Amino acid sequence: MDIILESKKLLVLDIKRKTKAKMFCDVKVGDMLQLSVPVEYVGSNRGRSYAVDIKVKNLNSGQNLQSNNIIIKLLWN
Repeated sequence: MDIILESKKLLVLDIKRKTKAKMFCDVKVGDMLQLSVPVEYVGSNRGRSYAVDIKVKNLNSGQNLQSNNIIIKLLWN
């Protein structure tokens, strides 16, 4: 059984700075994004868990991308 956690649909209201990041270089104001995380074992090393892979779907273009949990820092700065 697959368990997938999904965010609400997120509307891009503003772009504060340009980026060459593969995940965000084509995102435009007005695009709708949805984040999802499959619930699965990610592994660990020396007692610390590896980063969780977060899938990002641009609902306007249909583009699917994947990132680790650093995406949170990019979205809220």
